[in-house]
Amino acid sequence: LEYYAPDCCSSGSYVRVHLPTEAQASSVYLRWSQPSHSPFTDTDVWVLDDVQIGQTIDTMLYSDDFTNVYSSSVWSSVQGGSVSTPPCGSTHSGSALYFSQGGLRQAATQLLDLRDATGLSFYLRMGSSDNVCEQADLGENVVLSYRMGSSSRWTSLRAYSPPEFLNAEYVYIEIDNSLRYSNVQLQFRQSVLTTAEYDVWSIDDFRILSSERQTKCSVACYSDNLNSGVLDATLWSSTSGGSITVPPCSDVFNGRSLYFTGSGTREAITNNLDLRGLYAVSFTLQIGSYDNQCDQAETGDDVILYYSLSGSNWVQLETFTATSYTSATTVTVPIPRTVRVQGVSLRWAQTRHSGSSQDTWFIDNVGVYSPNQCPPVAYQMTSTATMQPTPTPTPPPATCNYYSDNFDTGIYDNALWSFVFGITPRVQPCGLPSSNHYALSFYISSTRRMGTVQLDLRGVDSISFYLRSGSSSNGCSAPDTSEGMYVSYNLPGSTVYHTLEYYDPDCCRSGATLTIYLPAAVRVSSVSLRWSQPTHSPFTDADVWVLDNVQIGERFEMQLYSDTFSNTIDTSLWQSFIGGSVTLPPCGITDSGNVAYFNGDGVRELISQNLDLSQASELSFYLRIGSSDGTCENADPGEDIEIAYKLSSDSTWTSLATYDASGYRTAEYVLVNLPTAAKQANIQLRIRQVLRTTENQDTWSIDTFSITGVQPGLQCAYTCITETFDTGSYNPQLWRIINGGQVIALPCSYGSIGMSFSEGGTRELSSHQLDLTGIYAISFILRIGSSNTDCSTYISGKTVRFSYSLDNGTTYTLLESYNASSYVSASRAVVLLPLAAQSRDVVIRWIELLATSGMWSVDDIKFYSTDSNCPQLPDVSFSTTVVSTTSFVTTSLVKSTTALTTSLQPTTSSVTSSSQFTSSSIVQSTSSFQPTTSSVTSSSQFTSSSIVQSTSSFQPTTSSV
Repeated sequence: LEYYAPDCCSSGSYVRVHLPTEAQASSVYLRWSQPSHSPFTDTDVWVLDDVQIGQTIDTMLYSDDFTNVYSSSVWSSVQGGSVSTPPCGSTHSGSALYFSQGGLRQAATQLLDLRDATGLSFYLRMGSSDNVCEQADLGENVVLSYRMGSSSRWTSLRAYSPPEFLNAEYVYIEIDNSLRYSNVQLQFRQSVLTTAEYDVWSIDDFRILSSERQTKCSVACYSDNLNSGVLDATLWSSTSGGSITVPPCSDVFNGRSLYFTGSGTREAITNNLDLRGLYAVSFTLQIGSYDNQCDQAETGDDVILYYSLSGSNWVQLETFTATSYTSATTVTVPIPRTVRVQGVSLRWAQTRHSGSSQDTWFIDNVGVYSPNQCPPVAYQMTSTATMQPTPTPTPPPATCNYYSDNFDTGIYDNALWSFVFGITPRVQPCGLPSSNHYALSFYISSTRRMGTVQLDLRGVDSISFYLRSGSSSNGCSAPDTSEGMYVSYNLPGSTVYHTLEYYDPDCCRSGATLTIYLPAAVRVSSVSLRWSQPTHSPFTDADVWVLDNVQIGERFEMQLYSDTFSNTIDTSLWQSFIGGSVTLPPCGITDSGNVAYFNGDGVRELISQNLDLSQASELSFYLRIGSSDGTCENADPGEDIEIAYKLSSDSTWTSLATYDASGYRTAEYVLVNLPTAAKQANIQLRIRQVLRTTENQDTWSIDTFSITGVQPGLQCAYTCITETFDTGSYNPQLWRIINGGQVIALPCSYGSIGMSFSEGGTRELSSHQLDLTGIYAISFILRIGSSNTDCSTYISGKTVRFSYSLDNGTTYTLLESYNASSYVSASRAVVLLPLAAQSRDVVIRWIELLATSGMWSVDDIKFYSTDSNCPQLPDVSFSTTVVSTTSFVTTSLVKSTTALTTSLQPTTSSVTSSSQFTSSSIVQSTSSFQPTTSSVTSSSQFTSSSIVQSTSSFQPTTSSV
């Protein structure tokens, strides 16, 4: 396909190879090879990276080649540097932004809109390998940082070390969601240097890119190739100064084009288009011709593409220079995010030309593209729901790792942490709630930092942890603004730590669980992570920070069983309770309120029911034996507490742990990791005192008993069932009741199609009886707003409830309530299913009762399992017909066991555009509802509130309503 001589790429280069027709086929191999080289390792080296085969194309959002001056549309300020050719030669091509002056050296961009950005690239050189440009020393780094809007705080994105950039190197940074905002400022800065003409550096070919699907791999929602000889009325509103013909200079092989030769206005304007979810305009353009068969346009006779949100105020989208398009060229223009809305007009215009048949131009093959599907017309739901096969489960990535430490054993996990300085686990430091138990306290006067061993972070998309800074309200010395916490990473083979995030103390005075989404560069093997507080007063217990519950990767902790002993024991958990009572002991609470207090004469024990611990990982509780102040009589040596387990069919108990009588005179948190042998169904647990003296002697108590299980994060799970509504319809094998909702485009969810509920009354989405065996989590995108098109307001107090039923919808158990204030923006919700719901014949339901205003929508519903043994969807027979374009709701689909016994079958009917048909409930029936001839007039309204079980025949042969 192509041969590259070494001189092509000594500084690195992106290369694009266009495939010939014969290579655009199935079962094609591609190969990169270097057949000739010296027979020695590390000689004649080539490097290959960022291979893309089809699918995406990079669009430039911002760029600067530093040809003569820097671009003021990209850069807001430059200090300590200027645009010139460095004395050691070009950084990539020609002049560069070269920093050699004394004092501060920095370049800051304007506020940039990075919502569509996917990558940032540039060439960087620091000094030179031949010493013509003076080399920077270690520590004289160039740091790339960012900040949001009017914030004064810069956050480090990358730091570049001098020895690695003595020759100009190409740098590419993947832009992730943490930077995809509309008001981001970037900065290159060297804050440590010797003096002028020392430690010099330069950047060149600065680019911010957006990668989208190629239009040939996308869906053309609007298009016109003009070959019919007339304008497509669904696309075009008007044209002036042009006609559809074959231009004399055309390089387009497929016939006619829209050719502009008129003496006056030359323009083509589209209708108001719905651009929700659309990303690019593509067309063929030619201005004049290279062979003069069409009059050659002069400089300034450019063609401009505009857009308008009002039909009158035109905003320039792209200018096409007359001298650059002398042959037919396919042009792709990205649609800015702010323009991806309804009611947008596009306009091609030439604002200057010399007259009739002068400076001519034409456009052809016009298309406006979506990456997957087009917005529905007039919000109409498709007429028929189609049966879909039970999907093949989507497996998790091959490598999916997870690490964690909650420090609850009172020490940190040596298998996870490589070094710990100035930090010690403490019991509830800085007023942490009791649920945190132990946490790491950064409080010692010397160096304060801790780092992990080298971790395999492939398949890990985030890290989360609990962070709390000292304050007067939590009893710890408060750090100053500059005494913050850094989270950094270190890549293989490097000693440099790069900042992931910096936390100002004000972030966390009351404590916060924080999440950092890892960029692609960090999601590799052999990465170390570090938490550090480099600046603090040189005193112990000054400027304190607390770290807890570190999770690297995602896991869900599910509470399987629990008892807080509020008034009595929970009999669904406990089978027997001997030698004690639920009360407040004389020595005070063990954790909070009443406890299970053992002071009886004789056996003292608590035995569980037969429990399913197949998904359990640990159990925990608070334990006190006697008391430190003597108000509860202390146990003597040997009067210990033991916890044990057995299979319900066995008679022998196996000890899990024993707690020494003298070690628990104050309430202590106990955590027991369950062995594999205990992780089974039909397991019983027993907590008992081995020896005791007599009544009210050697007393003990437990509180806040909990058994939890840990399930993989969603990125590490199998996706068994997915409902995206992206076909414009719903899957009838999933849904039984859709009340007050319809499948439409969701403009406040970036063009996605989903199920929206906005009609008055009860709004409900309920499933058939589903087999959820092995399904441990369900996720979905939820938005609760004031309207489908108002994306920023909500109605206070509006709540959507998510529940499940085990008796086919007779009664429901609430799992989650979602408030409008938290879901005014479309957000993903995750529900962990309790064990009771992980079974057969389960109905799930979203519902809002007695709605009078506002809306809510649900989309991208996914069911997750830990393995590939996904349950099958139910076999459901159904019949769905759209009766009105105004409002149609299918409320009930009938589950068929042997045959469909209900028929709703108007054989001849007429319903006009303003009519409305709503069936609130159509249930299993052996009746036939069959109006053979009927007419519903334009003002009529037919409502069937309930068609119930019946053996009668309702058959009007001729009727008029």
